[in-house]
Amino acid sequence: MHLYKLLDYGTEELPLAVWQVKFDAGNLQFRKNDEHRHDCMEVMFVTRGSGVCRINGAAYPVLRGDLYIITPEDVHSYLLDPECEFYNILFEPEFFATVPELAAIIAKWRKNREHPQVVFLSPDKIDHLTTLAERMTDELHSRRRGAQWLARCLFGEFMVELIRQQEFAQITAPPPGQPQTASRILTYIERHLHGELSLRQLARLAGMSDSTFSAAFRKWTGSSAFEYIAALKIRRACSLLKEPKLSIGEIARQLGFSDSCHFSRAFRRRTGMAPREYRRHLKEHAALPAIRRGNGVPTGRVETINPA
Repeated sequence: MHLYKLLDYGTEELPLAVWQVKFDAGNLQFRKNDEHRHDCMEVMFVTRGSGVCRINGAAYPVLRGDLYIITPEDVHSYLLDPECEFYNILFEPEFFATVPELAAIIAKWRKNREHPQVVFLSPDKIDHLTTLAERMTDELHSRRRGAQWLARCLFGEFMVELIRQQEFAQITAPPPGQPQTASRILTYIERHLHGELSLRQLARLAGMSDSTFSAAFRKWTGSSAFEYIAALKIRRACSLLKEPKLSIGEIARQLGFSDSCHFSRAFRRRTGMAPREYRRHLKEHAALPAIRRGNGVPTGRVETINPA
């Protein structure tokens, strides 16, 4: 197993590295590596395409707008579509030691190894965080006066926005504030993805007006009910597409889409791929336990370590 070191990308003065990974769709000869770890925190921010992220032996779908938070203890690898683009952000866990609120959250991320920490961005936040990542990359690779200080400030804003948008893939406990109502609503959505779920229907179930429910739901999940349901359907679709016996039409019906065309449009809008493309991608790469890395990734020192 390989151990990648932050100091091969950043500096002791500023333990932060940010770069964009963008594959050349015309060149399928990607570099392959085995599962690996970092000696630092990693945030993988997907801005285009899709794929699979394997963390501690379990596979998770990667979609546009996802941020996977990977700790130094996590063994991981990627299987990514050639059109996938993402920002790789490496930083020291102690980066925010002087900011108690952020330091406590990062410590919590490191303790919870049962499930990966995933943040699903709402559409309006994807563009905003992409802009922040672009600016961080530009400043870190420039020699302009004050570049490192500005990069540090931009990273602070990025992390605050990330935490505010936090919506974990696994809900291990009801959110604070109206916990029983929140738990009941989110469970109801999970069990009724095959049907039509309207804001009014969910608001009545919660015993709230439409406007009160909308505000409460955003507090519970960090997104609107519409966006939450849409994202959940696509995630369920990614799982169902692994079953070769299920047709695209059957999957569309299971998820409450009016027809396969409606489903395909929604899937492409969220992932950048048609369902058939995604299924073909899974079939072609399911047997490859490798990380695929694209152009523009810094070449740092790699140290071999014993498996954790």
